[in-house]
Amino acid sequence: MEQFWRTVKYEDVYLTCYESIRKLKVGLTEHFKHYNENRLHQALDYPPPHKVYFMSIEKSFKTLRSLEQLSNTQNDDEVIVLDSTLA
Repeated sequence: MEQFWRTVKYEDVYLTCYESIRKLKVGLTEHFKHYNENRLHQALDYPPPHKVYFMSIEKSFKTLRSLEQLSNTQNDDEVIVLDSTLA
């Protein structure tokens, strides 16, 4: 987190010298958007953070779907076993 704020200060705040709080908020909003969507990050093997984040969410959903399919299959087998014991 400290590295992030250092980057914000050196890449934006110190270079821009904002005249008001309103301009600072607008400038930081633009900087954060650039930081997350366009700026390459060495620690992430160079894709921007939003791509890494959305790829991880996509993987999570794929894993979740696989687990749901597996659990649905297991439940179907249990129902068959229960039905055969009742007969």
